Amino acid sequence: MRFSRKAINSSHRHILKGTHSIRFHYFWICFTLVTGYAVHSIAQDNNPLQGTVKGGFKTTVSDGDKVSVVFRGDEIVDNRITGLSIQFNEDTEEAKPKFYAESPSCERSSGTDDITSTDSIKFWTADNRLIIEGIGWAWMKSQSLLIISNKVSTTIRKDYIEASPLSSKPQATSGGKGVVNIHSDRFTFNRNTSQATFSNNVTAEDPDRLAMSCNQLRINLGEGSEELKEVIAEGSVRLKLLDPKLEVEAQSGRAIYSFGTENEGTLELLDAPTWSATSYKGGGDRIVVSDTEAQGNFMVLGNAFATLDPANIRNQTLKDENTKTSLIEITSDQYNFDGDTVRFEGFVKASQQQNWTLQCDTLTAGVNQESGQVREIDAGGNVRLTQVRQGKTMQSSADQALYRPLQDTTESIVLTGSAKVDTGEYLARGQMIELVQSGEQQTINVTGLATLEMPVTTVISIGILDLPENNNTKENSDKPSKLRVTADHYQFAEQKAVFENNVKVYFADSTMGCQRMDVKFTPGRTGIESLEATGNILFSGEEGRMTCQKVIGYFSQDTHQMERLVATESVRLTHPKGKARGDKATFYPQTATVHLTGDPQVVAQVPSSKGGRPNYFHAEGGTLYWNQARSRFSGKGMTVKTIENPDLW
Repeated sequence: MRFSRKAINSSHRHILKGTHSIRFHYFWICFTLVTGYAVHSIAQDNNPLQGTVKGGFKTTVSDGDKVSVVFRGDEIVDNRITGLSIQFNEDTEEAKPKFYAESPSCERSSGTDDITSTDSIKFWTADNRLIIEGIGWAWMKSQSLLIISNKVSTTIRKDYIEASPLSSKPQATSGGKGVVNIHSDRFTFNRNTSQATFSNNVTAEDPDRLAMSCNQLRINLGEGSEELKEVIAEGSVRLKLLDPKLEVEAQSGRAIYSFGTENEGTLELLDAPTWSATSYKGGGDRIVVSDTEAQGNFMVLGNAFATLDPANIRNQTLKDENTKTSLIEITSDQYNFDGDTVRFEGFVKASQQQNWTLQCDTLTAGVNQESGQVREIDAGGNVRLTQVRQGKTMQSSADQALYRPLQDTTESIVLTGSAKVDTGEYLARGQMIELVQSGEQQTINVTGLATLEMPVTTVISIGILDLPENNNTKENSDKPSKLRVTADHYQFAEQKAVFENNVKVYFADSTMGCQRMDVKFTPGRTGIESLEATGNILFSGEEGRMTCQKVIGYFSQDTHQMERLVATESVRLTHPKGKARGDKATFYPQTATVHLTGDPQVVAQVPSSKGGRPNYFHAEGGTLYWNQARSRFSGKGMTVKTIENPDLW
C-alpha cells in the first residue's frame, strides 16, 4: 500500500474541517500530521539514498513536474548515512517547504532496506509550530513499521491549528505563545494498519484546557479513508480538565476520542471510570466529555454514582471531626456535570448513611465554585424522602423537593405538588410543605389545601354539642379517630402548631371552623396542653352548633383530658336540650356544665313529670351555671321562668 502525498493532504483537510471548537482536537490532529509526513519522508518504497556519496549530497523526489521531497546529508558510506535532512514541500508551483525531518546518522540494511539509528530524530513544520523529537529510531521496511524508541517529545503551538485556513470555525488566538506538549517513552507507526501508537508513560498537556496521562495512546490514521474515526488511550488513563469552569479529574482503564458524524468531538472514558471535583466525586460505566451545545459538558452513563462532600453540605465550618456529617451517596442511570451543577436522571437514589434516603426521577445538585458550598439540591418526579431523627422515622413524598442551606446550622427542604409528611405521630399534607431544620429544632410550614392528622385522643370529642349519653349510644361511628385539621396554611414545630385562614378542626362529635388556631402540645406530643382559636368561630355537629369570636381550651397535665373550654365574644349555643348565649361561656366537658357570664341567657328543656309535653325554662342575668346533662340551673342574680315556645327566643 502506497502512502501517497495526496492521501495525506486529503486526510488533513477533512480532519481540520471536522474539529469545530472541541477542546481536545489539538492532540489528535498533530498525530496525523506528524506520522503521515514522517513515513512519507523517510520510508519511500523506492529509496533514493543508495550508493556512496561524500562531501555532502542533495537528491529529490518529484511528483510529476513538481519537487515534493528533498533529501540532504553529509555523506553516504556503504549503509551509513550521516547528517540526514529531509524537506517536504507544499503542493504548489513554488515548491515551498512545509515540513522537515533530520537525524545525525542512521544505518540502512542492505538486505532489507531497514533503517535504524541510535541518534536523535526530529520532525518539524517550516514555521516551527509543530515539532516531534526522540532518541533512537528505526524504519522496518518489511513490517512497514516506524519506531522512535526513547524520549519522544511532541510540541504543538496552538496557533498552528487556530490559524489554519481550513478550520471551519474561528478559534480564540493565543498569540503564538500557547503550546500543547506530548511525551512518551516510545512511538510506533504501522503503515500496513495505519495505526500510530505512543506508549510507556504517555503524557499530554494543553496548559489552558487539559492534561492527560496513560500507558498507551493509539490512533488509526485511516490512510486512504475519508475521515479519522477515533483515538484510543489505554492503561491507567488519567485526565484533568483545566478549564476553570469545569475543573475535573478523571481516571479510567480506557479512553476513546471519536470523530464520527454522530459522536464528533466527544471523549469517552470506559472500563470503570471515576472522577472528582470540588465537593464532588463519582463514576459509572461510561464518562463522556464534550463541548457541543447538544450534549452536557461532562456526562456519566450507566450505573452512575456520585458523592457530595459532607463538609460543604451546610453553610458552616465544623471544627469538631466527630460532628461532621457522613458522605452523601447518589446513584442514577446517568448524570451531567457542567462545572458547578450535577444533574442526575433515571431512578435516582441518594442517601447519607442512616440519616436519610431519597428516591426521585431527577436530581440537581449545585455548588458555589468560589466557596465550594452547596447552593441547593433539587429533586423532581415521584420524590420519596425518608429521614431518621432521634430514632424516629419520617416519610415524605412530593412531586418536587428543594434543599437549601439558609444560614449557619439552618437548612430548608421545600416539598411541592401533593406534598405529604408522615412521622407515625402525625400526617401533614399540602400543596407545599417546608421543613426547616435549625440545630435540633424542626419546623414544618404547610400551605395550600393544608391538612394535619394526629392521634390526640384527648380532643377527639369536644363535648359541648352532643351530651355524654348521646355519644355513648353511637356505635360503629364513622367519625374520625384522629384529630384532623385543615387550613390555608399552618406551621408545626416540636411543641406548637399555628393554623391560619379557613381553619377547620374535625372532632368525633363536631367540626370547628375559625380563622386562626394555636395549639400547644405536651412534651413528646402525647397530648394537648392548650388550644386557642380566634375569628368567626363555628362549632357544628349533627345535633347543635355554637358561634363566638374566641375559644381557649385547657387540658389536665395529669390525665391530658380537657378540663374546660372558654368561649368569649357573642357566644351562641344550640343543642338537643336547649340554647344559650352570653359574652362568655366556660364549658366543663367532664360534668357537662356551662358557666355563663355577661348578660347570659339559657333556654333548657325539662322533661314532664307526668310523661307529657316537656317544659321549657328560660334563665337570664347574673352568673349562671347550667348542667346540660341534668337540665339544672344554679347561680347568682338570675331570673327563671317557664316559656311555652322556645323557638321564639
